[in-house]
Amino acid sequence: MRWRLLCSGGLGALAGAMLLASPAWAQVTLAENGPYDEDVHYTVWWYGDEPWITINQPSDPELGPYDFECYVKQGEEVMPANIAGISAGQFLQGDVELMVRSSDLQHRLEGAANVKRLDVERQNVHLTLKEFVIAVRLGTPLYPDTYVYAIDGPFWALASDSNLHVHYLTGDFTLVALYADIEVTEAVTHNANVEIQNFVMGQPHNLTIAGSLAGDLTLGDPGYYG
Repeated sequence: MRWRLLCSGGLGALAGAMLLASPAWAQVTLAENGPYDEDVHYTVWWYGDEPWITINQPSDPELGPYDFECYVKQGEEVMPANIAGISAGQFLQGDVELMVRSSDLQHRLEGAANVKRLDVERQNVHLTLKEFVIAVRLGTPLYPDTYVYAIDGPFWALASDSNLHVHYLTGDFTLVALYADIEVTEAVTHNANVEIQNFVMGQPHNLTIAGSLAGDLTLGDPGYYG
C-alpha cells in the first residue's frame, strides 16, 4: 500500500493557512489488496497525486487477479482518486488478470475516479479485466485506443474517452454515456449484459459486437444523461 499527503496550496498558501487554522491535508492511497508485492510484481511511479502502475509479472491463477484501488481521504470523507495509468513492464509476458474495485463498499462504490490509460494488452501479454468499477472515465482523448483481451466480470464507468477494443465479453458491461467506439471483435457467443444508458452524446459513436450476444442489450435515451 502506498499513500501520499497533499495540500492544495504552495508554501505561501500553507504558511498563511497555518496562521489561521490547521491545513486540510488530503491523503491519497493506492492499495493492492491481493497477494502481489510492490517493486516485485508491480512498480508505482507518482505524477503529483496520481499513481502510474507498471505490471512486471503475470498474475498467478492460484493467487488471483491484481486488485487495485485508489482513493483520497480528507477528514472523515473518502472518495475515489485518479490512477494516471496501468501499463505492461518491458519484460512482461503472459496473462494478467486485473481488478480496479473498492474494498470498502460502505464508504465508496468505485475503485478509482479516472483510469487515464490502460496499456497492458500486447503481443505477448493478454489482459483480462475481472472487475473494473470506476467513478468517471476510462482513457482520455490523448490516448485514442484501449485494448483488452477479455472483460470477464462487472465493468462500470461513467464513460470511455478512448475507443475500447475487446476480444471476449462476459458479465455486465455498463456505461452511462458513450463518448468513444466500443468494439467486441471475436465472432463467438458473448455471455454478457451490455447497457449504455445514454447511447449518443454530442456525436454518434459505434457499438460493434461480432458474433452473438447471449445477454441483454440496453441502449438508453440520448437525452437521459447530460
